[in-house]
This record gives sequence, C-alpha cells and structure tokens, in this order.
Amino acid sequence: MCSNARLRAGFIVNSSENKQWYLIQCKVRHELRAQENLQRQGYHCFLPLYSIEKIRAGKRSDVIEPLFPGYLFIALNREGENWAPIRSTRGVLRLVTFAGIPAVVPFGVVEQLMAAKQDDDLAAPVLKPGDVLRITEGPFKELEAVFHSFNGEARAFVLLDIMQKQQKLSMQVKDLKAL
Repeated sequence: MCSNARLRAGFIVNSSENKQWYLIQCKVRHELRAQENLQRQGYHCFLPLYSIEKIRAGKRSDVIEPLFPGYLFIALNREGENWAPIRSTRGVLRLVTFAGIPAVVPFGVVEQLMAAKQDDDLAAPVLKPGDVLRITEGPFKELEAVFHSFNGEARAFVLLDIMQKQQKLSMQVKDLKAL
C-alpha cells in the first residue's frame, strides 16, 4: 500500500530516468497485492482507486475499488531494467502487450490520473474536533452537529444534540458541511 489511504496510488517517476508507463494485468481482485509486491521489489507503480457507496445486506458502506479493475500502471525503463521478475510477482498475470511488444501508456495519461487523485486529496475537508457542521443529507438533514473525529476515510463521528443529550453518531463526511 502507498502512503495515501484515500487513493492508494504509486509514485511520480522522474522523467529524467527515461521511464515510461506500462500496463500490468493483475489476477482477479489482486491489484493491491500485485502493487505491494512490485513496490517491495523496487518498481514504481500507480493504482488509481475511487470510493463508491454500496448497499450490502441493507446497509450502506463506502467501498474503495480500482478505477480500472484488473489493471495497474508500472513505470519501467525500456533498456537496462530487468522485467523478468514482474511476470512471477504474486498478483500479476502479465504485462499487457500488443504483438509481443509491451504496450506503452500514452504520455500524460497516468500523470492526469495522479493530478486528479491529488485534487481529491486537497478537496477533502480539513476538520478539527469542535468544528460546527451542518448535516446535508439523511434523517438529520439541516441540523447542526459538532465534529468529534474521523471514523475511517469517508466517515466521521459527530456530536448531535438529541433530547437534551449529546449523541455520538457516525456519518459520511460527504454529508457534512463546515459552517
């Protein structure tokens, strides 16, 4: 896993290293495992992820999924870098090729995905305990609450005055607006 939990991405590769981005096909639902194992071997990878709300067993939950299921990007130097370990890495199925030649991802595509990921990170609300919020969705819509703490990546604990007592509730961050 990379340093960011919101979108567990890879690393920006210095263009002076003559590296290009290639595409790796992963085993089904093994993208994170492949990324971790490749990074342990010293390769630079990027796995764009996004958060989606799903309903399972009648409960809503935020799930983080790959933007491109079954694939991740890897930065490689065409000459001088050993590509053989990639094929035998756990979670990796193969390097995507066309007519036996590794497919180069067009310049700028991965960089744009990384920039979008950074924009998402910057857009995340910066909340501190004690901040007053307005609830924008759900049964408590339009009520004010006090931020208590984060509960994972997409949820937060808030204190809401209900029947003359403060109740600690877990809510989605996207349903809260700072005042």
